Amino acid sequence: MKIWADHQVTMGEKVVKCPFCREDFGSIDYLKEQYRNTVVPHMAQSRTIQHPNTVCRVCNQSPIEGKCYR
Repeated sequence: MKIWADHQVTMGEKVVKCPFCREDFGSIDYLKEQYRNTVVPHMAQSRTIQHPNTVCRVCNQSPIEGKCYR
């Protein structure tokens, strides 16, 4: 998805569209933020990832710490 988003940026797009269905996937800035928050095995960090503006739909905990899936 990062490669597709980079391609969209070079084409001058502000919003990344899904490569399969062409629906809006999210803004470039949002995707860059989410990419920075991912933990890649060879780049694993010791800090805990926090999602300050996300609330759990079940227990209403905020901020969510760790990986966050929607």
